[in-house]
Amino acid sequence: MPRNYVKHAVCLEISADCFNALIAALNENISSGNDCAAERAGALLAKINKYTQFYSDDEGEYAELRFFESEARHLIWLLIRAFALHSSDGEDYYHMANDAFSNLQGEDYS
Repeated sequence: MPRNYVKHAVCLEISADCFNALIAALNENISSGNDCAAERAGALLAKINKYTQFYSDDEGEYAELRFFESEARHLIWLLIRAFALHSSDGEDYYHMANDAFSNLQGEDYS
């Protein structure tokens, strides 16, 4: 299929500051020592370097990135990994949410 007919699942328009943070997070994943994270981050970084469109308007400078659904999933996973290194507050949100969901499933709504 010709390139101009291919639809991307996710279009992300971000400011220059957010673009800088995104690249820093991907670089952190590349140097993390996790082969899977490094490979995915490297692939996304290569795509970003090749296909990002930059523009500016009266409000500032921006980057427009387009990702396929699987790439967007990988990007979210990598961003969570990079953020988690600096944000853990010791809470077990997974089990709190799972318990709350389980309690909702057990309620009778008749």
